[in-house]
Amino acid sequence: MNKEIYEIFKDYKKILHDHDIKTKKYFYYDSRESEESIPKTTYEECCLWLSKGNSNPNIQKQIAIYIKKDIVIIDVENKPKGKDNIKDGLGILSFKKMVKELELPRTLLLRSKQGGYHAYYRLEDNDSYKLFSNRYRNYEDIEILWGGGELATIADSNNKIKILRNNKIATLKCDSKAFKFFTKEKKEKLFRLALDDVEKAKCK
Repeated sequence: MNKEIYEIFKDYKKILHDHDIKTKKYFYYDSRESEESIPKTTYEECCLWLSKGNSNPNIQKQIAIYIKKDIVIIDVENKPKGKDNIKDGLGILSFKKMVKELELPRTLLLRSKQGGYHAYYRLEDNDSYKLFSNRYRNYEDIEILWGGGELATIADSNNKIKILRNNKIATLKCDSKAFKFFTKEKKEKLFRLALDDVEKAKCK
């Protein structure tokens, strides 16, 4: 396992699991009930887990972390762009556009196991993760992973996960363009649900 990546996430709870690449199923060897219920795993234990052989070539050993409540990850796919097969996939092109339009600050950037990016950001308001939505139609092949039970893979037995840019995890301030964009959809949904509750109460 990359020691530098381990040091960045050493205080995070880790999940050891197998990933069946063919069926895309995951087999977990630790409880996933809550972040608090999982013991911290040492660097040596992580390396030992990844080094264990497997008779099935489709099975890949991986290590994931529980994403803390104040952390948001922009998960960028790297699918080829149509027949042109240009170097950057739609997700990476979308991310470059997102960085420019939302004025995203430079931050920790990992190459994911599929060859895309994981860009890590910290929220200024720890409780604001509840307002984040998962997908954004404005930007193709982009998914948002936010704290409170989500997992993010940080190591695999094929050693595909690498650090692309090792900046400190940047903070998304509540008044920033990115924060307002990411939370707008969820706020509107919560507002609509609240109005529905009011209407239902009137009918009683």
